[in-house]
Amino acid sequence: MAVTHVGAKIGYGALAVVGILAVLSNIWALIGILVAWVLFKGYMMYANQKRDVEIFNADGSRASGSSFQSFDQVWQKFVNRR
Repeated sequence: MAVTHVGAKIGYGALAVVGILAVLSNIWALIGILVAWVLFKGYMMYANQKRDVEIFNADGSRASGSSFQSFDQVWQKFVNRR
């Protein structure tokens, strides 16, 4: 949409200047939001990598579910080996 009136051009120019000044006055807040987003994404990538770690029982078999479900069995095997 082309603006043909001089008054409209001045009005849109003033609105643009006000918008730019508003953005520049809040630049530190925008940088803070950007840094928080980057830290969040980094943490989520770290958390996803951490989930990929496999947990093994003392006898070398893969642990299923919680690693504490079969603690008594693993402990008995350990005690019997001594």
